[in-house]
Amino acid sequence: MIRVIRRWSLVALLALALVQQSPTIGAAGKRIKLTARQCGWSPTRVEVALDSRVVIDLASSEGDHRFSLPAFRLTLELKEGRKGQVEFVANRVGEFAWSCLHAADAPCEGSGGVLVVSAD
Repeated sequence: MIRVIRRWSLVALLALALVQQSPTIGAAGKRIKLTARQCGWSPTRVEVALDSRVVIDLASSEGDHRFSLPAFRLTLELKEGRKGQVEFVANRVGEFAWSCLHAADAPCEGSGGVLVVSAD
């Protein structure tokens, strides 16, 4: 059960990396699509409002990935061709980096993106 929850969490974070903004979720939410590719994410920057509920739909088009957004304690394993989802409340203002922590991705270290949470 915990494994399933973690898997969904990582998938959501990958969706954040894709950052194709989908329709909002409720009055104060945002859905983001992130796609993991070999050594990179699309999109690489996502902006959300403070205290909004964020749902990240993640997908991997090339290889296995492990999405990590440490500021919000989110990680998600994502196998090639699979999708996942993570959900959280953006309860802090700032710029927060996400990255791939997959052990096989050593050449891609440092690839990731930024979640920007603003009070506006």
